[in-house]
Amino acid sequence: MSTTDMTAEEMFEDLTGLEETLIAAHFGDEPVQLAQTRPTAFVRSLVFAHLRRAQLPNAKNKLVFDEVQNMRLGDVNTYFAESAEEIDLENPVTAEGEGVALEH
Repeated sequence: MSTTDMTAEEMFEDLTGLEETLIAAHFGDEPVQLAQTRPTAFVRSLVFAHLRRAQLPNAKNKLVFDEVQNMRLGDVNTYFAESAEEIDLENPVTAEGEGVALEH
């Protein structure tokens, strides 16, 4: 169960320049690079930014970072809402192999 209605993609698109700088300082790389090379750290960095926002104006970056680093991987992976699966109208079969009936 997600902690927020926001998807990870939405959080990524909503990052501010300050949050990108803080992520680089605490996670060792820019969010775009983390997404390509360290996907788990990338998701943790998004959780970091989200939790930091929730704690403003009293957010302590090091404490928020420690909180995120101490989260279980399963909790990190389910923190954000799932993205709605896009359906290809030409081939409307989901990844799970279930057909989707669509009317054109």
